[in-house]
Amino acid sequence: MAESLSQSELIKKQYRDSTNLRARGDLHQQFGTNKHGWFDWVFDRIVVPNNGRILEVGCGHGLLWQKCIARVDPAWTIVLSDLSAGMLDEACHALDKLNATGFKFEIIDAQNIPLEDNTYDTVIANHCLYHVPDRPRAISELQRVLKPGGRLLATTVGEGHMAEIRDLIYQFDPRLLEQDKNVQTGFTLQTGKSELDALFDTVHLEQYNNSLVITEINPLIEYVCSYVNMDIMSPQLDRLHSFLSNEFQQMNGEFPITTQSGMFVATKAKS
Repeated sequence: MAESLSQSELIKKQYRDSTNLRARGDLHQQFGTNKHGWFDWVFDRIVVPNNGRILEVGCGHGLLWQKCIARVDPAWTIVLSDLSAGMLDEACHALDKLNATGFKFEIIDAQNIPLEDNTYDTVIANHCLYHVPDRPRAISELQRVLKPGGRLLATTVGEGHMAEIRDLIYQFDPRLLEQDKNVQTGFTLQTGKSELDALFDTVHLEQYNNSLVITEINPLIEYVCSYVNMDIMSPQLDRLHSFLSNEFQQMNGEFPITTQSGMFVATKAKS
């Protein structure tokens, strides 16, 4: 069973490096039905002037920039930040291998951003705000560092996102979901606009149309293990494999998954 951890401890364990994040990302990239991938879809919405300045909070291992490196304007200044030193180190090494320029890397808590007011054209918070304990403070910080007229791109998921997988985990062992509270009670497609409206001039939601059709069991097992902090060598693993194999047989080897992802585009007033 998953360890009994506080929410902050759970997040630190989940994101000390990219292992869990990669398992989840790989599932979406391998089995997603939308051929215009998530990272290209997000990048499509980055609109900055020449010599633009971009800040990403909660950048993880920098996969957005790795996937879209050919689209990055070398004249941009891009600050990638995360609370996890391990994640940030991986992002730095990965982008170095791609000979990327214009990137800076900083350990930053979104609740207390040590950067000047009105300095960034775009701030990106990609699937991270639902992890932040004091979200109103973080949103205020994100708004503060934006230039007048600048935009926050805040991606998140809906309350029904990956519901079929959560149902599987519950059937297998409901105790594994005891600490799965961040998305259900946090910043979602259903609640995010009301949290942003107070500080931004305009806020609108754009949804990414996608679903998954999973046809291989091992990527699903890796996803489940990452989601509930189950050690890949856990004694439960054989039982989980048998359980999911049976589910796959009942679905004739194709397991459809509902996804609900999107982005709030929030614009700071110009004056």
